[in-house]
Order: sequence, then C-alpha cells, then structure tokens
Amino acid sequence: ECRRGRSFGAEVQENVEEGVRLVVQRADVTAQRWEVVAMSAPSRLPPQPGMSIDLTVESTVQALSENDDSRLIKLMLERVNMISSGNQAAGFPSTAPQFEPMGPGVPIGVTITTVSALRVLQAGSTLSVREPDLDGVLRMVNIGAKDEVSFMDVIASRKFDLSVVAAADFTSSNGADVRDPRSLHHVAPDGRPNAYEAVFRGLISILLGHSSDSRIPAYGFGANLPPEWKTSHCFALTGNPHDPLCAGIDSLLAAYHNTLRAVRMHGPTVLADVIRTTAVIVSRKLQGAPPGGPAPYHVLVVITDGVLSDGDSTATELVRASTLPLSVIIVGVGNEDFSKMHSLMDYEPVYQLGQPPTIKRIQKKTLVASGLPACRDTVQFAALRDFGGNIAGLATKVLAPIPSQILSYIQLSASQPRR
Repeated sequence: ECRRGRSFGAEVQENVEEGVRLVVQRADVTAQRWEVVAMSAPSRLPPQPGMSIDLTVESTVQALSENDDSRLIKLMLERVNMISSGNQAAGFPSTAPQFEPMGPGVPIGVTITTVSALRVLQAGSTLSVREPDLDGVLRMVNIGAKDEVSFMDVIASRKFDLSVVAAADFTSSNGADVRDPRSLHHVAPDGRPNAYEAVFRGLISILLGHSSDSRIPAYGFGANLPPEWKTSHCFALTGNPHDPLCAGIDSLLAAYHNTLRAVRMHGPTVLADVIRTTAVIVSRKLQGAPPGGPAPYHVLVVITDGVLSDGDSTATELVRASTLPLSVIIVGVGNEDFSKMHSLMDYEPVYQLGQPPTIKRIQKKTLVASGLPACRDTVQFAALRDFGGNIAGLATKVLAPIPSQILSYIQLSASQPRR
C-alpha cells in the first residue's frame, strides 16, 4: 500500500494516465549491481492525496535472493505513464479500464531490505521511503509465503496421466533445402541435431519420462502435401491421417525425417488447426478416462521459426482450449523477430554485448480473443536463442509453469457443475 503525498506534476496527455508500480531488484553478492527480479502491475494514481494504492508483487525466494535471506533487495516505486490497452493485463480487475505502462518508469522512492527482514514483518508493518519526491511509506497489507510445487512434484504424485502432442513448422521460411546448413531443418551428415530435433528430444524426453503412454500424436503445418501439393496446416507426420501416433521420441524424429523428404515447404504459418485438432484429442481422452483413475493431462509442444499469420484464430482456439486439461508450449527457433509473441511470454531477454542474454521475469497478460479472456493461463512461448541455444535452460523455463497450470485446471474443473 502506498500513500500519495505531493503531486508528481507530470503533464498527462489525452488517453494517457499517470500511475505507479512497485519494482523489486536484487543485489549481486558484492552489493554493487542490481537486477530487476519482479514488478507489480501498474496502478492508477488516486484522485486525491492521502488515498491508498494497492500494489502486489509475487516472486520466489530463489528469484528474490537466490535462497540467501541476507541478500539485499530493493523495493522501488516508479512513476509510469499508462495507455489504454486492448488486452486484459494480469493483475487488473476485469471491471476496471485496462492500462499498460508506456515507456520506462521514473524512480520516485526506494527502500532497501532483505528477505529475512520481510519474513518477520506482519501485516500493517511499514517501510520508510527515502526519496524527496514521495511523501509516504510502504505499508505491508499482506505478506505471505507458500511452497512452490515443482514439475517433478506434480508428476510424482501420480494423480495425473501425462501425455504429449508434438507439432513442427514446415513453412519455407525455415529454409526449404534441408541440404543447406543454413536451413533450420538441415539434416547434417554427421548426425548433429538441428534445432527442431534438439528441442523435441530435450523437452519431450523429459515429459515422456513421467508418462504411462509413450505414444505421441505428431503433426506438421505449413507444407504442400502430395499428390495434389495443396497446403495443409495440420497433417500427421506418420503420413497416415487416421493414425498420427509415434511410438516414442525416436519414432517421432524418424517420422519428422520422413516428412522432410515427402513434403514441399510452403506457408503461411498457421497454428489454429493444430490447436483445434489437439483439443479434440484431449476432449476424447477426457471423456474416456476411467473414474477414479489418474486424470489425463496433455502438453502440446510446438516448434516454429516465425510469427503466426493467424494470430486471432490461434488466440480463439487457445481461449476455447483453456477449459481443457492442456498446456501449450511454443518454442521459437531461428532469428525471427518474435516481439509479436510477447503477450505469450512471462520473461524478457536482456542482451549485453559479448555476453549471453539474461532473463528478466515480467508480468504476463491474460490471453483474450474476441473480448473473451482465457479461463486460465495455459500457453508459454520461449525463443531458443534467448537461452543461448541451451536446451536445458529452455526446458527449465517452459516446463516450470506446468504444475501451476495443472493446479489451475483442478480448481477450474472443481468449480464447474457436474453433469
């Protein structure tokens, strides 16, 4: 809770409002450099001084302090200009106007503390803000900690039967000649995996290690298929539309190689058909699940080299599928500008010359299609290059949200009336 004192005096343009957000930074071990680890959604300033602003920040102890409770953390208030947004931003009430920060924030107040100090604070405790531009305090309205459930914890509970669906992008922007080393589908003579092979093996092998069913429905999109050579936006990698199942990761990669030889890469990049087909698979599995047994849950792993051409249609299918036991992981490969996928990301890469990118956690938006928000968060996008090509780092990032997504499905299904 932050109480506004004097006015900030900024000029407010039409359709732009003045707001404030809380940014959390972590010091390095030398206490010389600070890194942003979390921030609240921006909140509109109250109409009169003395009124309160509610700012909520959620993070992990690992992110805040790297599990070192004595590490210094900085709570910094920033003034931001906010512009009306078409999408619902996470953290805003659905009845309130939706706003996004416009441009960087301006620091107006800061206090430095530690995780150990925050642990002993009680609701109502205050931290003084030491800046002249803000006359007030940070009041801790509610402080709470909870144990995070990891991916392995959820799978080990054996309450869910995990299944995997795979989909690969066969559009020509990948590089149509797989003999060319510049093609993202290049098949190296020495057996070195290309980006598609590496991501599929790295992610799906982890998921299959905790699945009772190693069969993988596998699809491609964006290619011209024989014999008519018409473009298909969802075709079975097995070549049999009635049996898209591959028996494990090796079978999946063999079907992928066969497909490279059989189709002509084309375009555009359309994903809605794959989402729709996967939703049908999940719905049928859900209807056929035996009562009292492990609940089915699916993870769709999609690899693409470009920005989707059917963003609105894909968003519609994802919103519809948010009621199903399904998580969607979309991995971007290659050097495409993936900024249009930003709404599906919960991180932001920070590039520094000569150094690998660092990952900054950001507030993720609620997916909205035709004015309707998704029932829960089910989609995660990540670009392989943001992790320096490190498959393990990528896997850690994209698999991390799945436990909370499974739990959100449990809560959603429990709230729905039984038929």
